[in-house]
Amino acid sequence: RTARDVLAMARRPVIFSHSNPATVRPHPRNIPDELIRACAETGGVVGISGYVFELDAALAELSPVAKEQRFFVSHGTMDPIVAFARTKSQIQKLESAGLRIEWHEFHKPHTILENPEMDLIRNFVAAGR
Repeated sequence: RTARDVLAMARRPVIFSHSNPATVRPHPRNIPDELIRACAETGGVVGISGYVFELDAALAELSPVAKEQRFFVSHGTMDPIVAFARTKSQIQKLESAGLRIEWHEFHKPHTILENPEMDLIRNFVAAGR
């Protein structure tokens, strides 16, 4: 309920960081579609974690709605926190399962680049569904 309260009171864009859509993987930390839409209405962004801890379980529980969503994932080839090769492999499996993922890789550590990465994110958000 707290997230709903924040979204209802928000006067500026709201950001959900390091989460995932609940339609992809039901988990208490993940966000239901209604909150994703409410976040978008504030002009906010949902920062999706590109790494899935239990990939096989997530694929087994994959909601048909998840295949209707668009996902943007960017990752650094020099990321010391979340291994690049493992994440890229997971993304390929998620794409094979029918998820619509826009994948971008950058020569960077665990960070977001001002350009061109932020421009790609802005364009993805602006494009909507």
